[in-house]
Formats: sequence, C-alpha cells, structure tokens
Amino acid sequence: MVRVSKKYLEEKLKRESWRRLLNEVQKSKSEEELIKSVEKFLTSAEITMLEKRLAIPILLKRGLSYRAIGEVIDVSPNTISFVKHNLTKKPVVHRKYSPTRHSGRRQPDPKKYILPHGKLVYPQRRDRVR
Repeated sequence: MVRVSKKYLEEKLKRESWRRLLNEVQKSKSEEELIKSVEKFLTSAEITMLEKRLAIPILLKRGLSYRAIGEVIDVSPNTISFVKHNLTKKPVVHRKYSPTRHSGRRQPDPKKYILPHGKLVYPQRRDRVR
C-alpha cells in the first residue's frame, strides 16, 4: 500500500499535473511508449497497483467471482468492490431546484430564533426574553 501525505494540492496545480500526464500519454504512439511515459510519473509498485485495478473490470466481465479475482491478481474484495461500483456509478447531475433527500425533514420555524446567550425568542415578543 502506498502511503500518501494528508496535504492536498491546490486545484490549479492539480489540474496542471493531470494535463501534463495527459499530454505525455497522448504523445505515445505504441504500448511500449505509453508504459515509458507512465514510468516517468509512477514507481513500479504504483504501476503494479494501477495494472491490477485496470484488470479488475476485465476479470469481472469474464464472470469471475470476487474470490477468484482476489486469488488471481492478489487484491482484496474491498478493492474489487470499489473499482466495480465506481465504474457502474452514474454521474451525479446537480439540479438547481431539485428536492434533496432531506426535504421531508422538519424545518426550523422562521418565526422564532435563538439569541446568542441561548434563549428562544419570538420576533413579535422580542422585548420579553424568557
């Protein structure tokens, strides 16, 4: 398992990094050139991990069980499940005014609010704090 630090890249740097990898991959004319391009960016352990993850959908399509796939390429059932579900996941379309799964929940009463010191106040009775 590859260890990754908890520091995240800023979005601009992340996009530039992906663009650089994509350019290197697009330059490659053959499988050998593609492998050499990928070797510029990844260690042999990372390449092996990538190859295993790329093989999972192929083996699933052949009808192998999770256990058989795990034995053949030495990956955990959790990894197989992760790859399978991310391949079959439909893209999420965010609609501006679509109801959410929380829309049926009780909403706070807009006629009352809580003061900073924790007392419940009704706007029409603001002068009387209980």
